[in-house]
Amino acid sequence: MNLKISITEKPTKTFVINEFEDDKYEYRHKYRDFKYHLIIKKGNLTLIDTILTKKNFVKNTEEKFLEIARFYGYWFNKIENNKIELFGIISKPETDYSYAFKHYFDLKRLKFEIKTEIEDEEI
Repeated sequence: MNLKISITEKPTKTFVINEFEDDKYEYRHKYRDFKYHLIIKKGNLTLIDTILTKKNFVKNTEEKFLEIARFYGYWFNKIENNKIELFGIISKPETDYSYAFKHYFDLKRLKFEIKTEIEDEEI
């Protein structure tokens, strides 16, 4: 198939702030957010060259969630049936509050699709 898939994590200029308090103190932690540069090539032909941010997935999440969560990671998983399967997580720091998704790139149609209903064993 002669495919080359490159995913590069790049820091953004924005931060997510996680605030909480205990009996004596109020804490405020800042976490840098990230974007991911995805390049897929077939031989010398570039099929996709794009930057993905958590905003790309806003239609699948609530805007308020995106304000408190960071784009935690984006990875290549596998190639099957002419589809490249990628996997991503957007999460609120130091919590289990997260949005996991599978992101597919169809090599025939050259289009993306997202699957959000992921079972724990798929992660």
